[in-house]
Amino acid sequence: MNNAKPAIDVKYQASAEIAAISRTLKGVFLMMATILITLSGFANRNLRVLKQLRTQP
Repeated sequence: MNNAKPAIDVKYQASAEIAAISRTLKGVFLMMATILITLSGFANRNLRVLKQLRTQP
């Protein structure tokens, strides 16, 4: 009985580590996605403004 318990603990620790890593990766991915979306939005707006300025004169 005593030999089986440490293996279960190790397995649980490993799965907890994997879950934590996946959670942090998911958070980083979401942050990167939001930053990219905001940057692309700014770029689109700036391009539109530049086109308007170019066509006005």
